[in-house]
Amino acid sequence: MLNDFTMEGNSMFPNILTFNANSGVWKLRQDGETNEIQMPKQVVMDLEVFQKGWNLILKGQAPQSHLVKYDKPFPAKPGEEFKKTFCIRMYSKDIGLCEFGSNSGMVGQAIQKFFNTYLEGRPDAVKVPVVAIKPNGKAGEWYVPNFEIVKYVARPEGLTEITLFDEPDLSMSGKPNENQFDDMDSYVKPTKPSSRKKVDLSEEPNDSLDCLDTEDDDEF
Repeated sequence: MLNDFTMEGNSMFPNILTFNANSGVWKLRQDGETNEIQMPKQVVMDLEVFQKGWNLILKGQAPQSHLVKYDKPFPAKPGEEFKKTFCIRMYSKDIGLCEFGSNSGMVGQAIQKFFNTYLEGRPDAVKVPVVAIKPNGKAGEWYVPNFEIVKYVARPEGLTEITLFDEPDLSMSGKPNENQFDDMDSYVKPTKPSSRKKVDLSEEPNDSLDCLDTEDDDEF
């Protein structure tokens, strides 16, 4: 997903966080390894650069993505195999700079609801929200992340700023913040979460790349 924007600062390659809607398990890809993790209590998010769009992840191939900033119309689908996704940047001391996204329809709808609460309550576009990571929610048979904004703080040094560039000729008609994740693919019946272990991202076709972070606000 990094082909759609450039980054400034020391962290050129954020860690990648995924969430399995079938099991409710979080996984972090860091330094070439992917492991199940326990989410930190809090992270700080850069929601002003929230992105939405499409991606295609195939085993043995570099991911392809077409993303736009949240306030742009949803881009047109690049190809039949592409799935809706989003990208959220997060940071905490324990896990570092990360990006998180998913192809799960239920996860997308949960994130859409959470993000709209941010748009309605943000004090300005400068301070960034500290977000509590609460126990997973449920949407029918599927698990979804459960985020809650607890306060706003000055941007920590570890949450590097990025510049987003528009992608021409990709947008389709529609309101930027409408329910754009409502028609995403359904999933197989959830399974019981497994114990902590190293995994291969190819095992989870419903999870897209994107990343995460951390703990209490005094950790930022």
